[in-house]
Amino acid sequence: FSRLYPSVSERLLGSIELLFQIGGAYENRLLSLRGSGFRSYVRFVGSVLCLRCTLGSADRECAYVSSWTSPPCGDLAIVLLVLGQAVAVAVAVVARRRSWLRAL
Repeated sequence: FSRLYPSVSERLLGSIELLFQIGGAYENRLLSLRGSGFRSYVRFVGSVLCLRCTLGSADRECAYVSSWTSPPCGDLAIVLLVLGQAVAVAVAVVARRRSWLRAL
């Protein structure tokens, strides 16, 4: 669909809007995402889905998330890997400083 009708596809599927309506007269837009904001939101939702499904959720959407190597888990796996390495470095630095202080 997006290859055949790119402009229509962009209008229908290329944005996310979050708004609320009170009664029939008052409407307020909370969030409107297009372009890179839209892609970032989709990646974030995929990461949340990955986390929920790999921790044991039984939702129907988990059929698309079989393991940490599935496509929705790519960003989350990288973030967790970098975070784990940063924690390991911080622990090593703190341990080294404590041993240095004890030597004084």
